[in-house]
Amino acid sequence: LPHGKGSVQYLDSGIKYQGEFVDGQPHGRGTLTWPDGSNYDGILANGAPKDGKMIKADGQVRYFSDGASSDPFARVPSDHSEATSEDLEREYLEAMAELESARQAAQDAREEAEDVEAEIEKERADEELAAFATTLQQTKTQLNADQVQRKLEKVRETLSITIESSKPIADT
Repeated sequence: LPHGKGSVQYLDSGIKYQGEFVDGQPHGRGTLTWPDGSNYDGILANGAPKDGKMIKADGQVRYFSDGASSDPFARVPSDHSEATSEDLEREYLEAMAELESARQAAQDAREEAEDVEAEIEKERADEELAAFATTLQQTKTQLNADQVQRKLEKVRETLSITIESSKPIADT
C-alpha cells in the first residue's frame, strides 16, 4: 500500500500493523500488534514508534515522545520534562485511592441490592401471610356455619323427639 489507510502483517515477525501508510511504510496514526500480545498505539514515523503508548505482554507500559522510549511505567509529561519519583508515587497513591473508592462503591451497591432483595422477600412473605390469613378466616367461617347447622339440626331433632313424646297415646 503506497499511501492511505490499510493493514499489513509481516510474515517474518508476525507483527500486524493497521493505520496510515506513506510511500509504502507505516507513517502517521496506527496500531502495531506483536504475536505475544504487546501493542503500540500512536504515531509512527517511517515504520518506527514516534509518539504513543506501548503496552507490553507482561503489562509494562512505555510512552514514546519524539521517538524516544520512556522507562517502564514512567510517563512522559506533555511538556516533555522528566517525571520524578514523587510524581509517580503521587499518581500511584491517587490511583490506589480511586481503586479503594471504586471498591467501596461496589460494596455499597452490593449491600443496597441485598437490602432490596430482602425487602422484596419480606413483601412476598407478607402477601403469602395475608393470603393464608384470608383462607384461615374463610375456613373458620365455614366451620362455624357447619357447627351452627349441626347444633340447629340437634335442636330440631330434640324438639321433634319432645313433640313426639308429648303426643297422647291413642286408645287401642
